[in-house]
Amino acid sequence: MQDYAAQWGKRYHFDNIYNPMLKLSTVDLFQAGEIIAGDGYEISAHEQICAEISYVVSGCCDFYTDDQVFRAKQGDIHVISAGRRHKIVAGENDNLRMAYIGFCLRPQAWGKDLESFYRNPPAQLQNDRHYSRTLFEQLLGEIYAAQPYATEAMDACITQILIQVWRIFEHGGETENRRIVEEARIDRMIGHTVFKALRYIDNHISTIGHISEVAEALRYNPSYLSRVFREKTGKTLSRYIQDKKIESGKAFIREGMSVGETAARLGYASSQSFCKMFTKSEGCSPTAYLEREGGADAQAEKDDI
Repeated sequence: MQDYAAQWGKRYHFDNIYNPMLKLSTVDLFQAGEIIAGDGYEISAHEQICAEISYVVSGCCDFYTDDQVFRAKQGDIHVISAGRRHKIVAGENDNLRMAYIGFCLRPQAWGKDLESFYRNPPAQLQNDRHYSRTLFEQLLGEIYAAQPYATEAMDACITQILIQVWRIFEHGGETENRRIVEEARIDRMIGHTVFKALRYIDNHISTIGHISEVAEALRYNPSYLSRVFREKTGKTLSRYIQDKKIESGKAFIREGMSVGETAARLGYASSQSFCKMFTKSEGCSPTAYLEREGGADAQAEKDDI
């Protein structure tokens, strides 16, 4: 088992070391990378030359800090300051995947509260399975891809990581701030979903016959799309489609299109079904509506004279 661990314990290790340190706006970056390991693989004890944040993407491991040991699982964050004794041991059975950054804070780049935190972090772990992982993956993606302005993008990612980790440790894993951020994220997602639905309906109003057609075109579950649409607009999806058809029908009629042509253009089964829906919506038939609008136009022309 020991020979196997020595040979295969470390399956992948990307350790991007900057020598000299990469000077960013808020930190001097010493290293950033990720490791995949198992079978009790050990990152041997060493003294930290800079602060380090480690994020457990999956699997488990033990973090040793001086004389303390912390058993970490998926989503756990470990922070250590410069000068501390440190080692990491991967779990025996689970594949550990861990991302990390090593850095020194730039003088006067941060407030005293955040600076004090990274110079003397609490001896504990905190968990954040979503936002922190996204930030680390974005950071590593920028390093791997090495696209134009990669350094600037890395700078932004690291700044967000440091702030997010500080918030989690200082205010707990389920703070009001995190709840608000998550709700805002979900609200933006729902808003984007509704916007796509509105745009699709506006562009295809002549061919839409049922809300399932909209859901299928946008690759959403019909029940989900209907629910979020109503939550966001206060109107059901079917009612919005109906209103848009009547709105388009009124425009076609004013342009001189017959009731039959209008009904066919908007996908109604017959003139009668269009007239019934029109009357229900407008309180009068299409013909009466045209007469009313014509009278209004004539009065407007008379007033202009």
